[in-house]
Amino acid sequence: MSNSNQRYDGLQAVLKERSYHGLDSQVAYTYSKCLSNSPGYFGTGWGSTQAQSSGGQPGWENIYDPRLDWGPCYYDQTHIITGYFNYQLPVGRGKQFGKDANPVVNAVIGNWQISGILSLHSGNALTLNDFGGWGAYGDHSGTNSIGPYTLANLPNCNGPINIDNKFVPYSGGVAAHIQWFDTSNISTVPTANVLTTYSSPTTVVGSVATGGGSFGTCSVGNIRGPWTQDLDMSLQKEITLTEHKTLQLRLDAFNTFNHPIWTFSGGPAGGSFDSASGALGQITGSQGARQLQLALKFFF
Repeated sequence: MSNSNQRYDGLQAVLKERSYHGLDSQVAYTYSKCLSNSPGYFGTGWGSTQAQSSGGQPGWENIYDPRLDWGPCYYDQTHIITGYFNYQLPVGRGKQFGKDANPVVNAVIGNWQISGILSLHSGNALTLNDFGGWGAYGDHSGTNSIGPYTLANLPNCNGPINIDNKFVPYSGGVAAHIQWFDTSNISTVPTANVLTTYSSPTTVVGSVATGGGSFGTCSVGNIRGPWTQDLDMSLQKEITLTEHKTLQLRLDAFNTFNHPIWTFSGGPAGGSFDSASGALGQITGSQGARQLQLALKFFF
C-alpha cells in the first residue's frame, strides 16, 4: 500500500566493557513499539494475516476506514536484549595462574579463550485471519471494499485471547503440539449473502450483497508469540608455531542450551492463525536446535 502509515518509537541503552582483565563485553537493550495500519509485508505477513503470492495482494479489511487496521507491526518486539563477551582465560605464562609454566605445559594450558553471543527477543505481534480455505477467502463483509482475492478478513474476538502455552500429546490422529493461545473466544465471520445475476448459465453479469456479512472484531496484533532465547558460545585454543604461523582449535556451540525456537503451522489455509482451521493457535515445530562444530584453523 502506497498510502499507509507507520510509527516507531524506541529507547536504546548500551553497556560496554573493554579489556578488563582479559574480558571484552557488551550488552544492549531496546524497548520499542512499532505501529502501522499496514501491519506486515505488503500490508500483511506470515504470522499476521497470511499474505500469499498467487491470490492477489492483501489489503485493509475496510478500505474506507484504514484506522481499523492500526496496530502493532508483525515484526514488533517490545523487548530486545543482545550481548557478547570474549574472555581470555587467565592461565598460562605471564597470566594469573601458571605464570611460570614451562613451554611444554604452557602449550597445553595457555592461550585459551571463551566467547559468546546472546540474543533475547520478546514475542512478535500476531494477527488472526478468517481465511477458511482456498476459495473461501475474500469479501466477507459484502462491501466490495477489498475485492475477492485478499486475505485481510479478521475473525470475531468475543473476549480476551489468553496465552495457554500448553503441551497437547498425540491423540486421535492429531499430532502432538503446543496450544499457544486459547481459541474459545474466536469465531469466524459469516459471509455476506450474495445475489448473482447471469446473462447465460455461465456468464456473470453482476452480484450484490443482500446482508448477513460483517467485519471481524479482532484487532491487529492482539496476540503475542513466544520469546526467542539463543546463546551461541565458542571455546578456542591458539597454538603459536612460529612468529607468523598459528593454529587455532575451536569448539562452537550454536543455541548452546538448546532453547526451542517455536514455529507455527505454515500456510494461510488451515494454518495456526486461520479462525476456520483445526490447527488454530497450534505450534507444531521448532527450528535452530543445538549444533556443535569442531574446527581447526591455520593462520599464516
